[in-house]
Amino acid sequence: LILIHIFISCPSHPPYHRQTVKQQYQATHEAKAIDTSSMIFHRVIINLFVTLGAAAFAVAFVPTAIVPKVRRIQSFAVTAEPETETEPIAKAEVFPGVKLPEDEEVPPRLENTHTNDLVGDYIVNAAPKIFGSTLGRLKSDGLQAAQNLFIDSTLDHFDGEVPDQKDYKFFGNSKHSENLTYLLKTNPFFAFALTERAEGGFEIMSFDPTDPENKNDDAPLYRKLVSTLSGPGRRVNFLFDESMKITGFEVYDDITGQRIMDDEDKQEERACAVIYNILWYASNVHATIHVLHYLMTSAFQVASEDYADMNQWAETYASNIVHKIDQVANVLCTGPDVPTSFLTGVMGMGGSQENRVLDKEVLDMWGQNPTAKGFVECMMNISPEKMESANILTEFNKHCELIKPFATDTANALREIDQDKYTVADHRLKDYLKKCGTFKSEINCLEQWIELMSVTGVMHGGTLSMNRLHADPDIMRYINRNAKHWDLADVNVIVGGLGSVIGMEDGRRVMSSTTNADYAPKLQAVLDEYDETSSALKEAYKAKIMDERDVFNNYGWILSDFCPDGFDGKQLTMTTYI
Repeated sequence: LILIHIFISCPSHPPYHRQTVKQQYQATHEAKAIDTSSMIFHRVIINLFVTLGAAAFAVAFVPTAIVPKVRRIQSFAVTAEPETETEPIAKAEVFPGVKLPEDEEVPPRLENTHTNDLVGDYIVNAAPKIFGSTLGRLKSDGLQAAQNLFIDSTLDHFDGEVPDQKDYKFFGNSKHSENLTYLLKTNPFFAFALTERAEGGFEIMSFDPTDPENKNDDAPLYRKLVSTLSGPGRRVNFLFDESMKITGFEVYDDITGQRIMDDEDKQEERACAVIYNILWYASNVHATIHVLHYLMTSAFQVASEDYADMNQWAETYASNIVHKIDQVANVLCTGPDVPTSFLTGVMGMGGSQENRVLDKEVLDMWGQNPTAKGFVECMMNISPEKMESANILTEFNKHCELIKPFATDTANALREIDQDKYTVADHRLKDYLKKCGTFKSEINCLEQWIELMSVTGVMHGGTLSMNRLHADPDIMRYINRNAKHWDLADVNVIVGGLGSVIGMEDGRRVMSSTTNADYAPKLQAVLDEYDETSSALKEAYKAKIMDERDVFNNYGWILSDFCPDGFDGKQLTMTTYI
């Protein structure tokens, strides 16, 4: 703590407090070069931070198999904990007031050894090297070393699936306008930030000049979240025609809100700003999915405890969820006492405690719209007709169309196996979720539970492409755009962001037929049917995107989210186990 205080107090170091817009503006125009003596000081302590930073990151991220066993007791503090499913402990609140029911038992903690071993390998072997190769270096030198280390430690597990590995751009090609367009059309985290324009077409509106203080309660979620993001250069809008071709962009002054007339040759730079804004928004939505899955899987475990055939399936969902909610509570979305928190800390992506309130509103919105259709409608700002016409989320929607019949058929199978036990579990599931603190749940039956878990699972698979943006130097420099060197806050976000996409386990996908052992025959038959159908969609899509080899090699890192398990390390994840 003393070293951190000295480091952030150094006059040459970018300030780590939340700046006012005026201070941000002054920093933009008055930034001074780091003098030689300060640089020497930085370099002396950088090696200390490499060790300390990696150690701190390991405490939050590393699986319990790598570090001494820990146990949480209603706080973020760390003490001893068993390795397997015994001795369950209730977690601290990620969002104020949202917690497991106080009058219900806490379900067993189930670990995923496969996933945690892979994460542990990254923590021990790759993360310290990324710290060492990045911290204090010039941003203009890029992040090639970090990219190579990530490929070596993670993507090598899957490189056999990519036929032209030497030509394949695992982290994109720096054509940021094209990257933005592909992300908006295929990744639900990005597509949900789009809005329709009154003049026709679509836009990404980070700033509304008619509502500069963002007081409009009807403002889209994306704009609400971006308005809480500190740092200069956030007020950038992008415009698209009806086919999602970029038609222009708008930039607004950080202080006055007046339009800045930018040259067209700055489009790539401005696209980076918008991608960073959406990544920030998407990271908040991502954290909220983790909280939802923690509540949902806990409820399913407890509700099914007297129905063995249902509980077997519930435990498949619950595997590693508690371990991941630990990471959310320690690394992503925390109270004000954790400065390195990605979403809420002063050394994170630029957020504050404000976005925890907005994230809680999103969680409640999902709980009150507990179907696949309801979820998409409350998140998407574009009509289904215009989405189809512009080819937005085409593959995502194909998988979503399977969800309602999947939920109905699966629930019917479990009902047929044992009607009485099903009825008890169904009622208990509903009651449990209504007692999760301030969480507003209208999830009234197992069918709705399956729908909401499935649609958020398909969406969560999009993190495996979008979080590779944490290794794109042009995007990551927007954590602190004015600084010339990668500092501790930058590297904290880069290393942690890459760590969040590690641990994919083959078979742990939405509508998976099995991961370890067969289920009851009636349930197994339904799972086999839908697993086969969804897998056929993925195989057909894989063949389609590989037909255009140049597009595939440049943008496959985005497009391959809807390919079969393991293709470029991707998967439509069953839950937030990764």
